[in-house]
Amino acid sequence: MDYDACDLSIPPLVSWRRDWMLAGMCGGLYAVAAWLARSSTIQPEGLAVIWAGAGVLLGFLLVASRRAWIPILLVVYVVVAFLNLIWGNSVEVSLGSALANCLGPGVTAVAGLSVVGRVPRIDDRRDVSLLAGVVGITTAVTALLGAAVIHKGTGGAFWMIWEIWWLEDAMGILVLTPLVLEAHRLSTLGLFRWPRLERGALLSGFGVIVVSVWVFLLPPSMAPTHLARPFLLVPFVGYFALRFGSTGAVLSNAWLAVIVSTGLALHVGAFESYSFSNRAQALGAQLFLAVGGVTSLVAGAFAAEQRQLNADLQRTLDHVKTLTGLLPICSGCKKIRDDTGAWHALETYVMARTEAKFTHGMCPACIRMHYPEYTDDAT
Repeated sequence: MDYDACDLSIPPLVSWRRDWMLAGMCGGLYAVAAWLARSSTIQPEGLAVIWAGAGVLLGFLLVASRRAWIPILLVVYVVVAFLNLIWGNSVEVSLGSALANCLGPGVTAVAGLSVVGRVPRIDDRRDVSLLAGVVGITTAVTALLGAAVIHKGTGGAFWMIWEIWWLEDAMGILVLTPLVLEAHRLSTLGLFRWPRLERGALLSGFGVIVVSVWVFLLPPSMAPTHLARPFLLVPFVGYFALRFGSTGAVLSNAWLAVIVSTGLALHVGAFESYSFSNRAQALGAQLFLAVGGVTSLVAGAFAAEQRQLNADLQRTLDHVKTLTGLLPICSGCKKIRDDTGAWHALETYVMARTEAKFTHGMCPACIRMHYPEYTDDAT
């Protein structure tokens, strides 16, 4: 969909007002996501496991027109700088952190649109794979600026900060951007439907809740740690992705991100017993979410493609008409008798009951019989 082309008929004042309203919405959601991420921080540098704001910003940039990028980035820049000042950072660190937080999603949006060639679709395996690759590369590069800012402000180890910044941005994009893209796709095309409550969905949903609480929210003293393993959720998440397609994948990824972050913030669950080091716990959680998230998105896209393929095939079959059984045909004139006893010319009968069309000509034998003067044997 060409979003820029859709704005050509909109008056300039109205379009700019809409762009700033979109920017305000993005800034508000970014502030909420940043505050929640900050409240679940377990790292001494103040960095989160999942920086959801990066995913929110990238999602808005991908679905908005290029003209709207300027107000969106300006609003988010002000929001990030203001939040950093509230959190006690210096003016220099606040401004640098705001620039780094805008640079990552901005560069990823430009690269993603260039590589994919359109607004990425979460129900397309090609788009999901390309976007995941772009995110991994661009966030690794832009994290250098964020690491430099935090290193100068806190004096922490540069490469360790870079790794945390890179992974938290990548995780935020992996979880939140597909959610924004899928919501935009469904709302734009009017495809949203409440899923039918079937037995498998109810059992799977109940299983996700129970296993999530068991694995990520119970303290080690209340649950056997050797049984509380993250991979126990894989069958349930896989079912949601395959059964509900890309929508099921993005929702299950969002649920896992929330439950994992909550467990880390409360110092309970599987990753709490994984290691006594906060960094090791955060890295384990990020790797789990990365592998599970990409796998879920690819599986969901595959399921969506299969459903679309089956729907296209069914539409094709609905348009195909076939003739079966014994057809009573006259041995003389070759007319065919229908069920009412009426006789029809062969061409009329077939065209009325199939998609076939007839053109008329003459075979060489008939030409020699009816028009011998036009044959090569004529003298």
